[in-house]
Amino acid sequence: MGQGRRIPMVDTTQVEVALETGTYECRGVVKQDDGSRSRGDKLATLRTLLDHAGLITQVGLCPLPVHDLPACRRLFETAPVLSTGDWL
Repeated sequence: MGQGRRIPMVDTTQVEVALETGTYECRGVVKQDDGSRSRGDKLATLRTLLDHAGLITQVGLCPLPVHDLPACRRLFETAPVLSTGDWL
């Protein structure tokens, strides 16, 4: 990736699956704050900004009810593109 300043960015997105889908194995159902229920995953991506573009350097997936930090912890611990002093 060469020399120069790189700023990694983390993004987490909920990927919902309809509750009626009976073939979505190993995913629990979570109750939202408004009382509704959802099923799915939380997708975490680590992108490294290079000049004017972003390169996805690592992806993580976990059950939907997990908060963003636990969902990304493994990304932070194992990403080869992260260095001491990087800004996230």
